[in-house]
Amino acid sequence: MKATATRSRARELAAWLMVGLVCVAVAAALTGEVQLPGPFALRAELLVLGLVGAAAAPFLLTRWRTTFWVFLAWFMVEDLIRKYLGNDLRIYFIKDVLYVLLMAGLVVDATMRGVWRAAAGTARFWLYGLIAWSVVMAVPMAVVDWRIPVVALKLDWQYVPLVAVGFVLAREAGGLERLLRGVVALSVPASLIGIIQGSFGPAFLRPSVATPMLESLELIRIGGVFQPSGPFVDPGRFASMALVGYVASLALLAVGYRRASTGWRAFILLGVGVTGAAVWVNASKTNVLVALGLSIVAVFAPSFAERRPATVRAIATMGVIAIAGVVVFALLPEISSDRVAYLQRTLDPAASTNEWSFRFSAWEDNLSRGIEAGGFIGAGTGASSLGLQYLGEIDTGVDAVEGGFAAVAQQWGVVGLVLWLAWAVAWLGRQVGALRFARGQLVSGAGPIILGWMIYFLGVGFVQGFQGFQNYYANAYFWMFSGVVFALPGAASGERGGDPRRAEP
Repeated sequence: MKATATRSRARELAAWLMVGLVCVAVAAALTGEVQLPGPFALRAELLVLGLVGAAAAPFLLTRWRTTFWVFLAWFMVEDLIRKYLGNDLRIYFIKDVLYVLLMAGLVVDATMRGVWRAAAGTARFWLYGLIAWSVVMAVPMAVVDWRIPVVALKLDWQYVPLVAVGFVLAREAGGLERLLRGVVALSVPASLIGIIQGSFGPAFLRPSVATPMLESLELIRIGGVFQPSGPFVDPGRFASMALVGYVASLALLAVGYRRASTGWRAFILLGVGVTGAAVWVNASKTNVLVALGLSIVAVFAPSFAERRPATVRAIATMGVIAIAGVVVFALLPEISSDRVAYLQRTLDPAASTNEWSFRFSAWEDNLSRGIEAGGFIGAGTGASSLGLQYLGEIDTGVDAVEGGFAAVAQQWGVVGLVLWLAWAVAWLGRQVGALRFARGQLVSGAGPIILGWMIYFLGVGFVQGFQGFQNYYANAYFWMFSGVVFALPGAASGERGGDPRRAEP
């Protein structure tokens, strides 16, 4: 014990010494006494941010739960800072620094040992196979440019360890409600920014000087419908945030409303209303339909959790969602009427402008082209990846395809497509098993809602494009929410008064 304490003090002393050296270097750079190398020659605002981060590093290293929330909070402001600092890509890597601190904290925490295996179960072996194949297929693209597979692998698999984080946090006493409250608390301000921007137009929170490579800040859809980006650089990322926030709000409504205080009940209702309004204002056809479907799931979630018809709670949930919709239409009448007309034009099967047949034909065509381009083993990891636009003019040797399964087939071939489908089925199957095992306790009411989003993310949403999976915001929450669903048996066992560590599906 004494030797362990001595090593711990030595590591802490070394960490603080390193922080001191970094602070001195940053302070010298701010005063102009030291000229930093090109990659580290940042603006004064970022140097100050670096100084604060360096000072907080030892604290974040030893308290990974705090680091986790700082990491998620940074997601909400990173793009906003990028927009006003000329899309400086070095800002993009600040979240990677926070993530490294989080991972280091998990590694040194002895209680985290074996958590990943307990969470993912046998489904992890299919994931291992898929990741291994994507690494093998990095070689063909590395011949073209080594950065292509590095960027792709980072976007695809970087946040897999967040499964363990979600698993541990959700299994703690009251942990699921705390986790959902935190996600809702982060989502509401960002959603409000997007709602305000949708009302005032793209000039709200738009830099006075055009930001390079961020043209989608003023995306206008059919009929003049403006899709706000909120604090982000892309309407698609704002749409992902709004939908994730709505999922968390509905899940919190299912598990926390009945036993919450008046203040927390108001918070839950605010979350449902604001995040739902953000989904509507964003005007993403898919997200609006998914949010509607998840609302229906939320109505029946209490009955699922209690193993009996929960009529009162079902009616209450339906009332909350309906009132939120009425308030949105009352406060934003012009925006709502525009979006109703837009959705009618694009979704009504009887309308000549509907996009159903066009979309299905395009996805079918892209899937066949992706399989043809990838062949049996694939063209290589990164052939259809996001982020290539930042690497300059690079010809990967294959035409881009639209559609997630098409991109998988193009990059990793028929082998990769089979591995992807096997992993997705095993992953979702384990979540279904965990949900069935947890049924009968209030905490399990969140499961059908989160699982519904998971099925969309790996199913219908993935059909639309691989970029949705590589969207770092949605990707991080996918892995974290996976851990939450895997943890439901343990959380339910804790509610029964048992040992949550022994409750496995």
